[in-house]
Amino acid sequence: MVRQRAATMILLALLVLVLTACSKASEVTEATPPQQDTPVEESGTQTIEHLKGKAVVPQKIERMVVLSAAYIDHMLTIGEKPAGVNVEVRYGGDYLPYLADQLAGVATVGSADSPNLEAILQIDPDVIVVESRTAESTYEQLEKIAPTIVLGTEWLDYADDTTYWTQDLLTIAGMYNKVDLAKEKIAEVEQQTQQLKAKIEQLDQKSWLICV
Repeated sequence: MVRQRAATMILLALLVLVLTACSKASEVTEATPPQQDTPVEESGTQTIEHLKGKAVVPQKIERMVVLSAAYIDHMLTIGEKPAGVNVEVRYGGDYLPYLADQLAGVATVGSADSPNLEAILQIDPDVIVVESRTAESTYEQLEKIAPTIVLGTEWLDYADDTTYWTQDLLTIAGMYNKVDLAKEKIAEVEQQTQQLKAKIEQLDQKSWLICV
């Protein structure tokens, strides 16, 4: 009889311990719910490295002012239309003749060397893109209006590196998330270049034969 009571007491003690442990485990579970992945919210901006450092611009650019004929061409190549461009009076008009149709209605903002700051201000651009030579005299003024990105110096480096322009095209395309499209366009130009080179070599050979 005594043994039975002792066994019963032991069983009751074990039961109390088990219930207590379960209760504590339940409390811990309620106090510390399982961790869940929190989606990272997009900041809505992107950081672009350029010759003057870094510029923070909107993730979705709606109004870009471009003060370079080369960069106007780059934008149109990837299917983007600038909100403002520099004039090209040396070619007989506000726009480059071969781009005039695509630029119809785009605001002009003075020359690259002497931009019309008031006209740029009225556009309220998200970003301004200029060449290094333009930045020498106007970067600080332009930066007060909008983030200003300073790209390469094709006008100086072209003779030494005929592919230099591709880097600026890729930078501009990157701002619009169109790098793949830009690479396709570059590949097309390279293919056309090779075809023209082959034709020129054939002409040179014919000229050599005629001379002989």
